[in-house]
Amino acid sequence: MNRTTTTWERLKTVSGVVVTATAVLAMLAGGNVARGDSVTRGIQVEYDDGEEYLNTLYPPNDPTYPDCTQGRGWLDSSDLELGVEDEALGWQVIAMQYDQLGIPQGATINSAKITFQVDNSGNPGTSNDFTILAEAADNASLFGYSLDAPNWPGWAWLASYDITDRDRTVAGVSWAPAAAPAAGTKMDTPDISPLIQEVVDRAGWSENNRLTLMIYPDVYLDLPDPSTGGTTTVQEIEFEAGPGADSATLTVDFTPGLSGPIPGDANDNGFVDDIDLAIVLGNWEQDALVISTWALGNFTEGSLGDTDVEDADLAVLLGNWTGGPPPGGAAVPEPATIALLTLGALTLARRRRQ
Repeated sequence: MNRTTTTWERLKTVSGVVVTATAVLAMLAGGNVARGDSVTRGIQVEYDDGEEYLNTLYPPNDPTYPDCTQGRGWLDSSDLELGVEDEALGWQVIAMQYDQLGIPQGATINSAKITFQVDNSGNPGTSNDFTILAEAADNASLFGYSLDAPNWPGWAWLASYDITDRDRTVAGVSWAPAAAPAAGTKMDTPDISPLIQEVVDRAGWSENNRLTLMIYPDVYLDLPDPSTGGTTTVQEIEFEAGPGADSATLTVDFTPGLSGPIPGDANDNGFVDDIDLAIVLGNWEQDALVISTWALGNFTEGSLGDTDVEDADLAVLLGNWTGGPPPGGAAVPEPATIALLTLGALTLARRRRQ
């Protein structure tokens, strides 16, 4: 088959080898870096964050605070009090909602965190252990509320048990924030990627669906019967509530999943790696002897008259190189090693064909 400037012919000159090797190295180096995206989103509207009383000392219909009974709370408070509002009002859970994140279903979550800004250091407690959870839902419903709180009419009074009645993810992340942080301090949670991963892996998740994140005191989660409450004092930290730049801000780094065959993945195992490279080189320029298919390394087989494995197919493979776990768990070769092996194997393959 006649070609005016094939990869092989470019490799025949010293200058050509240098140029081609540089290009191969560049493609491989780029391919071994996770092709990720990142999204940062704060609380967008006042009713996207809230708190629910878990263990109030005021019984239902108490005339002192009839709107601060167990299962109720607020969506438009100026602060988000982690752990407890005050000891009289008992423990509480805080929750935040985020949508329009642009994270597609099945994406790989590389890292995630919530960043809070401290408004007031709050009160110390004998327990500062918390668990961060997500709502186990394809598309979380908005927080419900009414405006008819007995003592504070017009305020967004959380619908009864609106947070605690939500299903929780199996995955949870423990957090023990430092006590008495200074006002204005930025505080990051630990990595919460397992929670986000569990949600975006749901079959019904879509990239702009709504996500709910919740932070519970461990003393509440450990109760055999949460309705009974408890007497352990819980650490309080007052965080800035939303909306605004100082609100609880979610940051997620993710890699979108790929749908359909991955270009360059000849054996369709989810990786473009040394196995696929071996397939391409093993079937290099068979010409009319074999009509090559995708499984044989012909990734451009849809092109008119393209029946063999050649330059364009190698470019597809290198341009989508991910690396991956070779058989037996052996280490993935470094980009430079792959590049040198590629150049050497091409030389050998071409000589065998001549």
